[in-house]
Amino acid sequence: MARPIISVRDLTKSYRLYAKPSDRLKEVLWPWKQRHTLFHALNDVNFDVYPGEYLGILGQNGAGKSTLLQVLTGVLTPTAGTVEVNGRVAALLELGAGFNPELTGRENILFQMQLAGIGKDVMPAKLIEVQSFADIGDFFDQPVKLYSSGMFARVAFSSAILTEPEILIVDEVLAVGDVKFQVKCYDRLQQFRESGGTILFVSHALSSITSFCTKALYLKSGSLHMMGEPNTVTKAYYNDQFEGNTPGVRQIPEGKQLRTAGHIQLCPVTTQEMIDVCLQTIPILGDGSARIVNCGFYDAQGEKTYVLQQEARYYFHAAVYPLADIAYWHCSVSFRNGKGLILLGTGTKLLEKYLPPLKKGEIQDIIFYMSLPFIHEPILISVAIGDGEQAAFDSLQDHIIINTFTNDKLFKNSFVNADIDILI
Repeated sequence: MARPIISVRDLTKSYRLYAKPSDRLKEVLWPWKQRHTLFHALNDVNFDVYPGEYLGILGQNGAGKSTLLQVLTGVLTPTAGTVEVNGRVAALLELGAGFNPELTGRENILFQMQLAGIGKDVMPAKLIEVQSFADIGDFFDQPVKLYSSGMFARVAFSSAILTEPEILIVDEVLAVGDVKFQVKCYDRLQQFRESGGTILFVSHALSSITSFCTKALYLKSGSLHMMGEPNTVTKAYYNDQFEGNTPGVRQIPEGKQLRTAGHIQLCPVTTQEMIDVCLQTIPILGDGSARIVNCGFYDAQGEKTYVLQQEARYYFHAAVYPLADIAYWHCSVSFRNGKGLILLGTGTKLLEKYLPPLKKGEIQDIIFYMSLPFIHEPILISVAIGDGEQAAFDSLQDHIIINTFTNDKLFKNSFVNADIDILI
């Protein structure tokens, strides 16, 4: 088996936290009295990375991702454990790192190449290659302090990828570039990996992890929670993110038992306690004639899920609690991406499905049975009930966030599914 190019064993990075600055001095003067608490940014982390691998690193803010990269690049020293790096490293950890703002882009690149040990005989050709890839025109000969964040990202990435590293470490710096340049960067990263280079890549964009990485590492509160195939790891990360706690949206408790409601299977139980909590704590978005007291996506086994697989069908369930008798009503559901673009919207009225009258105090379940064509992109789901004309009874806006993953019949970087046949 090939020797790991990066080997991490029992890695721990700890910081001393003090309640106030004076406690630091007091601890120096009276060392027998501890005045600090230890915070473990990384705690007993173990993993190997092999040549040619593209490792995506996942985790919430504060999970230890940037700390790990800084230890790997030698910016930070471990508190305990060992880190072995067997190759020349180029790192993009943050905008401005390693660049002198008073020097021009050209001068900074020459300095970076000298640090990387590139011979003087190849420097002119490399410099032309970096300048062409960065494509910032005359600004290449202007002081870096005049650059926008996007211009700096172009120069920094061009320098890192074209100065012949064996290991490239990228910490979300590409997020500031324009779309065209991001595509250019990802293409070059793929070429770098195919030529035998190793990449460590931190991103909150799950689509980037699943599309480009060969392996994923999930850090949780400073510890290695999971490492393996990207789709498996990102699903676990996504479910941990949103299971029972979707930040910034209206929360509704959920029942866990399943029951049969007429021809509709797999409806979760909505208890009186859940109804009471909703009525007392959830703001009304409508006239309140009826309330949505439970909703979510469920798989074929009746398990609530926030990660949907392509080609599989799922149940979107909503439980409606009427506070008055209602003869006519409709339910709609819509899906939008994080940029606010409506991807899909439909409802019982558009589908010409007429619902039974609502009786005051009696729960009515409704289920949309569907598969979604979207791939990778996080999707925000809203559900609403009303009379189908002008009156809105209640609405849950962006209540659920889900993610979908591609199947093996499409390119890994596909974003929309399609039903395609081959005719010959």
